[in-house]
Amino acid sequence: GTIVLWNMKDRTPVRRFKAHAGKVGSLVFIPGRAEFVSSGDDGAVRLWMVARSLVTNLKEAGPGVTAMTVSSNGSVLYAASDDGAVRGWNVSLRSVRGTIRFEDRQINSIAISPDGDLMALAEEDESVLVWKIHESKVAWVNKLDNSALQVKFSPDGKSLFTSGGDNWIREWEASSGRFIRKFAGAGV
Repeated sequence: GTIVLWNMKDRTPVRRFKAHAGKVGSLVFIPGRAEFVSSGDDGAVRLWMVARSLVTNLKEAGPGVTAMTVSSNGSVLYAASDDGAVRGWNVSLRSVRGTIRFEDRQINSIAISPDGDLMALAEEDESVLVWKIHESKVAWVNKLDNSALQVKFSPDGKSLFTSGGDNWIREWEASSGRFIRKFAGAGV
């Protein structure tokens, strides 16, 4: 339940935060701010300042958080929970902006396109889902050969990369879901 910040130059610990009851599951640094967000096995989501301690509890203990990400401009934090909900927080206002419910889905990873228009979800049911944030609808869904573990957008947002339990990395056209190619991962 402890977070340790390290000095990257000399590899020494700088600060320690007692963050959660149980394991810390995810950490996300907020771009352009001296802040980061943590989630833990206790289901809480907490916002911290690097130079001092806790700023606020964004989400109290409850359903476990399975994945977190932040928009490229640092304005919105997204967290997926065991209950199939993805919550978005306005980071500056420290308030919930909205919730999207994906019933009966275990979300392993979440990513936001650089322009903030698309949300990609890697789901335990072997699918990758891309959601149009501003239109509140599914853009596309594709199945993998095994569980979907990670999703990441390319820096230009044109491609989405996925990894799965079958040890393959796949590249998809982000806007349409058209399969482009796959790369061998570890153990293939």
